[in-house]
Amino acid sequence: MATPEQMVQSMIANLVEKTGKALPEWVKIARASGAAKHGEIVTFLKTKHEIGHGYANLVAQGALKSDGAAEPTGAR
Repeated sequence: MATPEQMVQSMIANLVEKTGKALPEWVKIARASGAAKHGEIVTFLKTKHEIGHGYANLVAQGALKSDGAAEPTGAR
């Protein structure tokens, strides 16, 4: 069974194929939306960009990281 870190890496790797954009691109979009809370970002991405909940959650985690990195914690 895959570890949580491996699952996150798999989602990051599949994000471009599923959405047409890489994680850093989605993080920029999320940050530019003005949404400040995790749930707001997820809702924005799901409604305005029609990406799935799991990917929206992944992007929201990356967008809310205070160190400016795109990858969520545990993704390395």
